[in-house]
Amino acid sequence: MLTDQVWAPFNPNTGSDYFRYVFRIDQLVLDVARSARQQQIVNAAALELLGREAMEITGLNSYIAYVDDVLEKVVENNAVCLKVGLAYHRYLDFSKVESGTAERIFNSRERSDKETKLLQDYVFNHIMDRAIEYGLTVQIHTGYRHGNSSMLDTGEPMQLLSLLKRYPDARFVLFHGAYPWTGEFIVMGKNYPNVYLDLVWLSQLSRTAAIRTLHEMLDAVPYNKICWGGDVGYIDDAAGSLELGREVVATVLIERMDRGWISREVAEDIALRIFRENAIDIYNLDL
Repeated sequence: MLTDQVWAPFNPNTGSDYFRYVFRIDQLVLDVARSARQQQIVNAAALELLGREAMEITGLNSYIAYVDDVLEKVVENNAVCLKVGLAYHRYLDFSKVESGTAERIFNSRERSDKETKLLQDYVFNHIMDRAIEYGLTVQIHTGYRHGNSSMLDTGEPMQLLSLLKRYPDARFVLFHGAYPWTGEFIVMGKNYPNVYLDLVWLSQLSRTAAIRTLHEMLDAVPYNKICWGGDVGYIDDAAGSLELGREVVATVLIERMDRGWISREVAEDIALRIFRENAIDIYNLDL
């Protein structure tokens, strides 16, 4: 099981050989403006991971060096991928920012919201470069955010198009069927060789949407690019999520078999890949 410890992202100890560490990069991106203002690292958990009590930040290069130190540490602790949950904090349009522009913004006494975003974009792009260097897959939350009355458009997946084009050597896994933008989600997986699709959480949001989306995915996308996750916080919920996922996949595959679109052997291969083999390949898991 891949474990995104959202409650403690800088703690690489998953507590079991059955779990693999997923490192959530959100705070590395979001903290840059505050660290620039205070001229020190503001994340105590990150400092603990690095074995430091404090870390002075004198310029953009020193913040990037801190980011590199953290990424090196999580790789040493066998992280299998990076997770991007930034749609809960901002929009997903990560623009290309020149180093001179980012440094000027970093050194400014005051920053507009637009300038803060550009600074975050610069750090994010640097992390993508490191993800390629380390061979780390990048998971991205797209679509609906949990809770009521939240922003609905921050996770709209088409915002990611420039990012996907900018980093053809990176491997991206888009999450949640990008619900309710499931059509856009599918064509992004179809169009970009570096994009993989994960239906994690979609069956909990809507069983009907999950069935429809998986049908469309199998029409349009090679099935070695499709995954299924649980996205729950407790082991009991993980078992329930798996059962629901099996029901949805079985429903789709039986309908396609009944229509004569696939054989039983192909259906079994699709199920095995969705629930196991694709994840092993995408995350380079050593089992």
